[in-house]
Amino acid sequence: MVDTGSVVKKPIAPYCDYNSLNRYVHSRVGGHYSEAHAFHTNLTMLTTGTDDELEADDAIALSYIGRTEVTLVLSGSADNASTNGKIYTLVYKDQDGVSHTTVGTGTATLNSVPVAFVPACADFYCPVSFTASAADANVNVIALVAAGATHATISTTTTAATEAQLIGIGAVYGRSHTAHGDADSKVHYMEYLTGYGTVKYGHCTQTTTSVDEIRFFEGTYTASTDLVTALTTTVKDFYRVRRLWTLTTPTANSHEWILTDADCGNVDGSSGDIYGLILEGKYESIMTRYTCPVGYDAWVAKIDVAAAVSAAADSYTFTQTWVNRYSAITHVTLWEFTYTLHKEDPILLDELTDVIFTINDLATADNISGDIVIVEAKLV
Repeated sequence: MVDTGSVVKKPIAPYCDYNSLNRYVHSRVGGHYSEAHAFHTNLTMLTTGTDDELEADDAIALSYIGRTEVTLVLSGSADNASTNGKIYTLVYKDQDGVSHTTVGTGTATLNSVPVAFVPACADFYCPVSFTASAADANVNVIALVAAGATHATISTTTTAATEAQLIGIGAVYGRSHTAHGDADSKVHYMEYLTGYGTVKYGHCTQTTTSVDEIRFFEGTYTASTDLVTALTTTVKDFYRVRRLWTLTTPTANSHEWILTDADCGNVDGSSGDIYGLILEGKYESIMTRYTCPVGYDAWVAKIDVAAAVSAAADSYTFTQTWVNRYSAITHVTLWEFTYTLHKEDPILLDELTDVIFTINDLATADNISGDIVIVEAKLV
């Protein structure tokens, strides 16, 4: 007989369901925690007979951006003696938010033979600044992945990259999924996590062409008005979206609004990656993906899912998948149900652990509604 089982020893949690978890967390606010709140995801969707991610729709697949650091070198738009000997300083952050400063020395052959920064820029994630010791009249000077993406540019006759010319791994953009006039000039807001787990906010104002990709700017959030005020710094360190929303009333022509990388140029969204969306006619995203910020405790506290009353007695599977940041182990919990599913078994998540919820109608497509509750508490 082959032994396929295992024994796991772990402490008994001081809570066993949603109510006891609430009591546990609130009893520690002011001591162990500085604040606590709950995310409620209220959803209504039509299943398709496949594993549907609850946040997405049938035509849009969502992606996760990576935390992969890259190596940058110093290059130019042309070979010219005018760049020889000039000093170029790049200040950047790695994926853990640690700041670094590195220097590159210009040569007359920057375009044909890029040069390394000193010390080597081998852990680039997010640019802070890129400056030159003197302006160059002939060459755009570039910090880029060798034969790859450009992440910072100093234009001719200038000595510093502008905000628009500083591109992090986590630079993100907003646009309509398909063209329509109702999104023109609409303002969208974002709450997001950086690659190093900090909660931040973003602001994006759509242009008069709703499918144009518009860069997100960082912003400050005002809870009383639910508004984000734009700052002058662009978002370069996006890692996970926590919420997308607008205060503009949706119309019948308000098509999906998507959060993308810089490569989603096709009108149908068939190229590039999409990291989040607001469904057609909605004010905000459903957000059935969650990532625990650094400095927080978080629990998947309660799950309630139900099929439409008119639905046949089909079988459904509800899947909760999470990847532990530290062990990189993927955990999958799957429940099969007929009409309703109710679970209250709080799971404590480690920092930067990703959770995704999906559902599958194993027979015909039916309407599904539900409520997923995640409790989040900020450590003192």
